[in-house]
Amino acid sequence: MSEHPYERLALAEDLHLTWQAHLLTVASTRWPPGIFLFDVEYLTIEAKPGRRGVKVAIGSRGAQITFQVLRFDLDADAFRCFEAFVARLRDHREVLRATAG
Repeated sequence: MSEHPYERLALAEDLHLTWQAHLLTVASTRWPPGIFLFDVEYLTIEAKPGRRGVKVAIGSRGAQITFQVLRFDLDADAFRCFEAFVARLRDHREVLRATAG
């Protein structure tokens, strides 16, 4: 894995994720203002079965609440791509934690 990974994932025409180093960017016209930044250290991701695929919620963990939550549905194929993307991001987060300090 490179020191500063960079990866993009288009989950839909209007839903794009970009991961670079310690930041995840979500770009979408679904929610104003259209661009959301998440620090991977505070990133929360929840997924559960839905009627037409998988319901996903991405947010930032605060001291007592999760905020800036974006919710969307993915079909099975898109969810598999998303799941692999998130696995690589989480692996990198562990590397960052191990090398911090």
